[in-house]
Amino acid sequence: DAATDPALRTAIFAAKVALYLGLFFGVGGIFAWLWLSDTKPASGASSLVLLALGATGGALSVGLLGLDAYGAPLQSLMQPTFWRVGAMTTFILTAILALVAFALALLALATPLAIARLLALAALTAVGLALALSGHAAAAEPRWLTRTMVFVHAAGVAFWVGALLPLGSALRSGTPAATAMLTRFSSAIPWVLAALVVAGSVLAIIQVEHPAALIETAYGRLLSLKLLLVAGLLALASFNRWRLTSDVTRGQLAPRQLLARVIAAEAVVIVVILGVVASWRFTPPPRALAIAAAQPASVHIHTLPAMAEIMASPGRTGAVEVKISIMTGEYGPLAADVVTLSLTAPGGGKPDISAPAVKHDDGTWRIDRLEIPASGAWTATLRIHPKIGNPIILRDTLLIRP
Repeated sequence: DAATDPALRTAIFAAKVALYLGLFFGVGGIFAWLWLSDTKPASGASSLVLLALGATGGALSVGLLGLDAYGAPLQSLMQPTFWRVGAMTTFILTAILALVAFALALLALATPLAIARLLALAALTAVGLALALSGHAAAAEPRWLTRTMVFVHAAGVAFWVGALLPLGSALRSGTPAATAMLTRFSSAIPWVLAALVVAGSVLAIIQVEHPAALIETAYGRLLSLKLLLVAGLLALASFNRWRLTSDVTRGQLAPRQLLARVIAAEAVVIVVILGVVASWRFTPPPRALAIAAAQPASVHIHTLPAMAEIMASPGRTGAVEVKISIMTGEYGPLAADVVTLSLTAPGGGKPDISAPAVKHDDGTWRIDRLEIPASGAWTATLRIHPKIGNPIILRDTLLIRP
């Protein structure tokens, strides 16, 4: 369930965006500069800011996740309990590996170029692993496939996004390294984009499941918005590659300046895309919604004369199958001639739904089809006619989802 407190939602969103900026622009930027250029960056000030921003966002996300799990307000963030709760989730692996990526990238700025490149490559690998170990996409089955695709997608995005700021900076300053960086980037990016498209397509198919969900669900609408923004980004990238790159490599000044401005526009679009991706934190994918909708609704009733477990599958409105297990109040076998289930609608207003159950060979009683027209807290009344003794009536609430 998504956080309902607006302040907490805003904090979760901001921390996610900060983490992404650190991973993609920070770690990715250091990797791109070291691998696209033959020199180390003259100043790492902007990289340090991005790494610090990402580390702060990743660390805060652990405590914010704990608050969200308990529905606690943002002002309770400093209480250790919520940090322990956040640390018990799979996100702690993401946070730890993100911090490892930031540390490796930081070390890369302080070591000779050959070693720095290896450290930057390790940092980029940690970025992919960090995002592949938690989140909606990483939790989908088959996990070996989805986690591999998330790794490829995250690492590819880090390279592409990370290259923008170093390239833009080199082009604006007119350093001799700019042409070499642009040439190497242009040679590598088609392969990176191909991997991104394959990985992104696989993840989208698994998460969305059917095209209608792109419009009918909040997750699908955010994905559609992301795809539109990515299409615009690819249009800018194509303009750069086919209209400007060759002129820049020939040393022309005007195309170089225009290319630097277009790259700056690409960076702005990417920040917006990262905001859209961070919003997925509040929108479970159609795959997860379908799994949740298929979960049964159940109630356990225990009294001295008898106990029963009533399970309606799926636990939502419409046609359901009901499975009933009965025992004595002391967990012994309960022989019965007739078992009948009645459901009373929330607040009344609708006639009761009643149906007899049929005993199966495994000892359970079942109703193969029962139509439940509305969601809410239905009153379930179970009437048991034992072979010996008086009829037993058990009653409790059965929650039916929309």
